[in-house]
Amino acid sequence: MISKKTKYLAGLAALSLSLSSIAFATQASAAPVNITFSMGTGVDQVCWSKYITANWKDPKYKFKISNSTGADIKDQTAIASGGGPDIIYSAGPSVTLKYAKAGQIVDLGKYSKQYGWDKAFAPWALSLGSYKGKVYSLQGETEAMVMFYNKTVMDKLKLKQPTTIAELQTTVTAIKAAGLNPFTGGNVEWKGVNEWFISALFNAVAGPDAVYAALTGKKSWTDPAFLEAVKLITDWQQKGHLSGGVDRFYTLKFDEFLANWGTGKAVMNMEGSWRFGSASQYFKDTGNDWSWGSFPTKNGKSVYSIGVGSSWAINKNSKNQDGAAKALAYMFDKKTQGALATKCGLAPAPIAITAKELKGIDPRQVDFLVKMDAAAKSGNFGYLTWAFWPPKTEQYIITEIEKVWNNNMTPEEYLAGMDKLFQTELKAGDVPPIPGRK
Repeated sequence: MISKKTKYLAGLAALSLSLSSIAFATQASAAPVNITFSMGTGVDQVCWSKYITANWKDPKYKFKISNSTGADIKDQTAIASGGGPDIIYSAGPSVTLKYAKAGQIVDLGKYSKQYGWDKAFAPWALSLGSYKGKVYSLQGETEAMVMFYNKTVMDKLKLKQPTTIAELQTTVTAIKAAGLNPFTGGNVEWKGVNEWFISALFNAVAGPDAVYAALTGKKSWTDPAFLEAVKLITDWQQKGHLSGGVDRFYTLKFDEFLANWGTGKAVMNMEGSWRFGSASQYFKDTGNDWSWGSFPTKNGKSVYSIGVGSSWAINKNSKNQDGAAKALAYMFDKKTQGALATKCGLAPAPIAITAKELKGIDPRQVDFLVKMDAAAKSGNFGYLTWAFWPPKTEQYIITEIEKVWNNNMTPEEYLAGMDKLFQTELKAGDVPPIPGRK
């Protein structure tokens, strides 16, 4: 017969075993929750992914990042089917605007106040991610079109950095006479290179006020000012000023046309500010050095055509929205942004950031960031096509301009087609919010 004491001890043992099971189950349930998102396979994106993963210390969550080509397209398909990653990474606000209109991403209002995004981000950048008065996405990598130079070759030719389009034309003529290519460039790896020039010249020739008027429906893209800009880039292409000819432009890879800039075979590089992070590598062992300036304009007034390189949102389908918001807060912290700039060559997001966080960055890039920030605050900025144009019109800009360069379409026809498509998207509400002029 079992004694009461034995039963009592057996009960204690059972209770102990039960508590141990509960403790084990609790520990198991406390395993870090994955915060998922996808990115491309570019060198800077892989560097970004490795840094973010290695330096995220929150025990409750961990990053699970997938780097693959066409990641954004795959995400769009998954999100439309009710799935997709927790955090949505896209090429820009025109993409996240589509998500917002479809109710597929989260209103970031409460998180913006919780993490101070409403104060950290520049007003123009916050407005880019808004829809019907609510913020749905955060913007990464502040960008602007600038003019980079092979300083050593410019000095040898006794040329100064031009500030006006007229001076730029004179510089082009002098470089050509010296047997060199005035500009470098190539689009075989990325057709989007084409729109760099449209972005730069619309703002440089027509001016930001005209661009703003057209983006808000108050001016047609067929305006003579825009026609002048298209004719200018077409003239440069057809005369072989970019890499020696359109046929070369269509076949050169990034490393090839940037190497030509470094060696001095081509003297100027019309590119975005993302190049600050890696420009020096193309001048190593060449005996040359580089410099930069704001893109020359028709009136000589310095203007920075601003935009962003990516947009970030939280998937409405995510079961870890709070965790995703916490992850975004870490990613957009000024210390993280500064580290990504120094370690991966990425431009910081449009947030309040100081020289302290940018320690170790090339002084030329710091100089650019300071000047661009001042320009943005004063309202002295232009508009980049990949940040402010609706998606179909942007794609038209990229693909159809080659027909103009190849003499299969006139500049007038190009702008007429662009304007027709833009007006359709404007009426449909597909144009991202446009920061006003001061």
